[in-house]
Amino acid sequence: MAIVKMRGEVHATRQVTVINELGLHARPAAEFVRRANAFRSEIWILTEDKRFSALSLIDVMRANLNQGALATLEAVRRGLGAHT
Repeated sequence: MAIVKMRGEVHATRQVTVINELGLHARPAAEFVRRANAFRSEIWILTEDKRFSALSLIDVMRANLNQGALATLEAVRRGLGAHT
């Protein structure tokens, strides 16, 4: 995992591989979105050529993450003061 702080923002990234034999289909995608929405950050799924909001079930489904798919998760927290 990489964490970078810059100009009042914190960016965290991690590369992941989908291991579920059915990929990230509707039920696990809904749980992923529910958990992503529990954070006070913008969370993105990055594939080779596209960016999808992890806070939107439709976007997560559009990412079409089948078994073995590689993606990068990116979380961005804005508006952090000097003491956070």
